Amino acid sequence: MADETPSTLPAGTAEVLKYAKQNRAMFEAIYSMVEADEAGDHERRLDPSYREALRARYSAYASENVINQGDFVEWIPGLKNRRKPDYGEPVIVVEVRTNPTFAEDRDPNSAYYREKLDLVLGLLDEDDEFIVFHFDSSRFRAFVPKDETDDPDLR
Repeated sequence: MADETPSTLPAGTAEVLKYAKQNRAMFEAIYSMVEADEAGDHERRLDPSYREALRARYSAYASENVINQGDFVEWIPGLKNRRKPDYGEPVIVVEVRTNPTFAEDRDPNSAYYREKLDLVLGLLDEDDEFIVFHFDSSRFRAFVPKDETDDPDLR
């Protein structure tokens, strides 16, 4: 392979390839670890407990949760698909959209492609500034403070 890197590859690829050639054993070990991890994921998905967890997540996603403007809500366990908010953090409902928008700008292979965005939630960022994000309401439930429940699924 020449020292040229095709323009379709990310910047820095040539340097990584050069480093990989100089440290072949390390990169082969890393690749073996990735293959083993992928094989383990495949085996895990064949286990009956995976199907049980999948059914539980689907049931939680498909359940009807009444959410109103001004409510505090949180992620349903196992349905978080964004970095913010964290599990267990309350956010406030700014708007429940009766005509949701759909994330059309994503690649069709993305989990976000055509995601229903019918919930506008507000939170305070690291600087205590109020910011809003759009979400799929199917992933949220009423917020229950940890000290107000004995149910482990609500913690």
